[in-house]
Amino acid sequence: MLESIRNKSKGPVAKFVIGLIVIPFAFTGVYSYFNSGSANVVAVVNDSEITLRDFEQAYRTQQQNWGENFDRFFSTDERLQQFRMSVLDQLINQRLSTQALRDMGLRGSDEDIKQQILANPQFQDENGNFDLDVYTLLLQTAGLTPDQYQNALKSDIASNQFFNSLSSTNFSLDYELLRHQKLEAQTRDIDYLVVAKSAFAETFDFSTEEGQQELQAYYDANQDRFRIPEKVSISYLLIKKSDFMNNEISEEDILEYYENNNDLFTGTDRRKIAHILVNVPVDADEATINAAQTKINEAKAA
Repeated sequence: MLESIRNKSKGPVAKFVIGLIVIPFAFTGVYSYFNSGSANVVAVVNDSEITLRDFEQAYRTQQQNWGENFDRFFSTDERLQQFRMSVLDQLINQRLSTQALRDMGLRGSDEDIKQQILANPQFQDENGNFDLDVYTLLLQTAGLTPDQYQNALKSDIASNQFFNSLSSTNFSLDYELLRHQKLEAQTRDIDYLVVAKSAFAETFDFSTEEGQQELQAYYDANQDRFRIPEKVSISYLLIKKSDFMNNEISEEDILEYYENNNDLFTGTDRRKIAHILVNVPVDADEATINAAQTKINEAKAA
């Protein structure tokens, strides 16, 4: 596709169209330069602002990476919101990485950027020379300005410098080398026995109905040989009395535990009631009442 765009961008008509595209973007850039204070800021990472334009550019790039699956995976507002937050998180992490690399003094020079752009075959004509028209058209197709593309190249160069510095200072400890040597020198001993099918082919032919019957008869007569014993998995905790017999407890420890846990040894009050009832009619005479009282006194005395 890039090759086709590059070839079609050689004629005067294509160059005229490119000019029409570049002019509005040029004025747009001048306008945004004088009105940068009005740009919407979606996040601030230390001293760097992530504008709405940065977010929309990253959003479109991620959306294009998903292709036709985007609408299917992000069909609800909730999932779409999660996708937006993931794009913003990626932008924040990129800014943090860029700032960290900048603080370490790692950066790509303008000369490095220039050499990478000139050496990129996508920006060259059929003779291998850099073509500014192709360069401009491809960036516009990708939705990038030259400054954005060059800043991305600077970030890539700084990241490569960081990883190269780590890889060039890599080292291995003695035990790691010894372990690696042991792994490399490992061998495996295997014993096996090859039993050719031809050894039984003359005796058994299971492709016929008679052979199938013999096979079924052998299985029915030896079903125990084809069964797997039952297995039970048990998890338990063993607590033995002997594990606690060696602990000596003094009287003071017992008294202290009792005083600290008095509620465990305190019960509710209980009463035992015995009742003796001697029935007396309501209209009983004095002699009947005295006889009942005498009976009660005898019961108490007993």
